[in-house]
Amino acid sequence: MIDAGFPDGANASILYRPWSFLRLHAGGGTNLVSPGFRTGLSLILPGGIAGSVEYGHYFPGNANDLWRTISGHPDAEVPALREVGYDYANFRVGLELGPRWLKFYLHGGMSYMTGQVKELGATITKAAASDGTTVTVASDPTLSVWTVSARTGFIVYFGL
Repeated sequence: MIDAGFPDGANASILYRPWSFLRLHAGGGTNLVSPGFRTGLSLILPGGIAGSVEYGHYFPGNANDLWRTISGHPDAEVPALREVGYDYANFRVGLELGPRWLKFYLHGGMSYMTGQVKELGATITKAAASDGTTVTVASDPTLSVWTVSARTGFIVYFGL
């Protein structure tokens, strides 16, 4: 299985399908910041409808290069982006189309993401430095959010 989406990033996975209605998968990928992994299961219903539940993790990585590319500011440096990593859980439904050995799919739903925000005090102080403001953050806060999510990809089955 090869796919791309949010918050999954781009992943490649190995599948195991013990029955025609159940699929298990595990694999790895990247979110353009760092490597990670994802594992999950899908229930396949008649008519090409599938429901999936997954858990994934991205290891901490420096997101400043990505921010520089997106923002167009080649010298941008955000302290809170130096160590970005997170866990996520996906809950999605979608369509799967194609012959028995090859499936193209589009899934959408909700994802729960959680991770620590490192160097938040330094980031806020840097943003407010022009007026001499200093911010102290006693510990790295944990940010958790529910968000809409989607993924598209394809599956090639071998050994059918």
